[in-house]
Amino acid sequence: MKQWVRLLNAFLKEAIWLNCGHLARADEYLNNGIVSTGVHVVLIHAFFLFNHVQGISKEIIAILDDEFPNIIYSVAKILRLSDDLEGTK
Repeated sequence: MKQWVRLLNAFLKEAIWLNCGHLARADEYLNNGIVSTGVHVVLIHAFFLFNHVQGISKEIIAILDDEFPNIIYSVAKILRLSDDLEGTK
């Protein structure tokens, strides 16, 4: 799945930022942070664990694999921001 590649690239980008001492802009950090939460990977795998997989078409799989559906984006953004608020001093 392309989502795993997207997740690993987000981890790599954060590692590069840390190694170089780069302080990312807020929008740059949030866009990468939403992906690095891993929420999209978990939710997509959970989607296929339900018993309703018989009705899944190739179009639905393409949407989940290529795009970032708004519901997944919103959940990931909330989790990233709440995690960052918890981690601040």
